[in-house]
Amino acid sequence: ARYPAIFAKMTMEKVLTHAMLMTWTGTDASLPPVILMAHQDVVPVNPGTDADWTHGPFGGVVADGYVWGRGAMDDKGSLIAILEAGDALAKSGWTPKRTVIFAFGHDEEVSGAGAREIFALLKSRNVTPVMVLDEGYAVLDNYPLTGKPAALIGVAEKGYISLQITATTEGGHSSRPPRESGAVRIARALVALEEKQMPADLSAPPFNQMIEAVAADLPFVTRVAFANQWLLGSVITGQVSGDASANAIVRTTTAPTMMTGSIKDNVLPQRASAVVNFRIHPNDTVASVTQHVKDVTSHIEGLTVTEYEDGIGSEPSPVSATDSEAYRVLEAVARATGGGEVPV
Repeated sequence: ARYPAIFAKMTMEKVLTHAMLMTWTGTDASLPPVILMAHQDVVPVNPGTDADWTHGPFGGVVADGYVWGRGAMDDKGSLIAILEAGDALAKSGWTPKRTVIFAFGHDEEVSGAGAREIFALLKSRNVTPVMVLDEGYAVLDNYPLTGKPAALIGVAEKGYISLQITATTEGGHSSRPPRESGAVRIARALVALEEKQMPADLSAPPFNQMIEAVAADLPFVTRVAFANQWLLGSVITGQVSGDASANAIVRTTTAPTMMTGSIKDNVLPQRASAVVNFRIHPNDTVASVTQHVKDVTSHIEGLTVTEYEDGIGSEPSPVSATDSEAYRVLEAVARATGGGEVPV
């Protein structure tokens, strides 16, 4: 094994063949366990783009101070960090007072069946953890609101839904195109969704909690603006929406990802479609996002909106409390081990 010390200390169970559930039993069985999560799988590489990579996408090359390849951030970085820390502690002779559980899914980028099965298994054993720490966020050298480093602590998991918008028309030959073909209708629908995004909410968690955490480092003008959202709310929303990372925190995001149409360049498609992926803010639901898409595209004739059959759907998680012991511990560790970043 690559990490022999920690594998010798922990019991390991395979779940759905490839997912891993590892348990390091603590000395005090009365204490609820800590669960550290990561996933082993990565997203694929678009065919024909391998040559665009500075280093191979699956080589794990270490160069120029970075690890290059799929999974370096999402999520083998977390996986390796957990195992490295565990192996170092095991080698040192340390034994946890509280049981520590590693839960490593194998198909998060596809369906997450491994993680769901691990959850079901732990639930059947009446395991109620004091803290669950998943892959989380990142440390930013230049946080957009302050211009200073910040360690972002994720306190919620956005929901996920991909919707397929389909236009069905008569088709025909490209030499006699109608004024509004199926492809044009899909294009209009995508532009409409781009121009009318899901609403942003600056007053709801986690964004308002983030502002409280960095308030001392905000420029004076920014602090005044946030204190007077009744007057300047639209200005703030416009600025936040201009940054992709900040925009993703305050609203459900809209991302067209896949489009299909005709099989030949001179044939009008009888069926044109686009898949739009939404990462759902805790304020929203799968149902509200679906209704939003139908409302925004209702003026375009002949469209249907359905859930993408090869996708997955999940509601957003509740927002974790930031006044809990688990959060305070994580915040303290971030402050102690970081390079001066403000935990946010």
